[in-house]
Amino acid sequence: MKKMFSLSSHKKYFLFLVVMSAAVIAVVFPIPSALAGKSEGSGPTGVILATGFEPFGKDKVNPSHEVVKKLPDEIEGWKVVKLEVPVTWDHTKGTSSVKTITDAIEQYRPNVVLMSGQHGFFTGLAIEKQGTNRQSKMKDNSGVAGRGGKDTALLKLDPGAQAVYRTTTPNEKMVTAAQNAGVSAFLNNNPGDYICNHVIYRVGYYLSKRNQGSGKPILYGFIHTPFLPTQPGGVQPNAKKMSLDKMVKGYEAAIEAIISEAETTRR
Repeated sequence: MKKMFSLSSHKKYFLFLVVMSAAVIAVVFPIPSALAGKSEGSGPTGVILATGFEPFGKDKVNPSHEVVKKLPDEIEGWKVVKLEVPVTWDHTKGTSSVKTITDAIEQYRPNVVLMSGQHGFFTGLAIEKQGTNRQSKMKDNSGVAGRGGKDTALLKLDPGAQAVYRTTTPNEKMVTAAQNAGVSAFLNNNPGDYICNHVIYRVGYYLSKRNQGSGKPILYGFIHTPFLPTQPGGVQPNAKKMSLDKMVKGYEAAIEAIISEAETTRR
């Protein structure tokens, strides 16, 4: 009886060592998220890539990037990655606006890409519905002019490229959420023909190819901001401007609407 008791004690001690060793290994060498069934940018939380443009021309600030900088690092449990984008065409030597965004998409693997820019005509947050295949001849921050007319470079690369790429965020719900937060917001169907439209169209094309066959396509959208009170003039001298805090409030509400929609479709 004494020998059997001794053997049983050895077994218990051995079992204790195995359990403790497994616990230590789990802490020191955690299982990669992919093996644990949770891929990057997915699961109960996600990643939003929020972009805004650098100041353009003689402007010292660009409200689109000022808003992005003031966003919380986390909204509703989702990580917010913030990115400043150059005001450059895709054919500008060096880093273009489109490449800056697509490189960040590959780096951060977001669930959502929410881009933004400024527009002197608007008196509230304009939630853009689409980007179109057109460019002005206006020069960018590097002094390079747009092609004018259609984006011939993309059509040469892919003759099957669509004339329009529609944003895939829940735009109507974003407008409603911002308005409910006390911020002026509306849907817009014409983002112009400068760099803002350029990134909506080009990033839309890029994601349409990237999302093919993807079980979890990346959503993308665009918000145009009005001018800040500190900015002089604007296209409409009497246009109503908006405080930075109010813009941030509207953006947060819009992002919460995006997250709510994304999490609903996941279930």
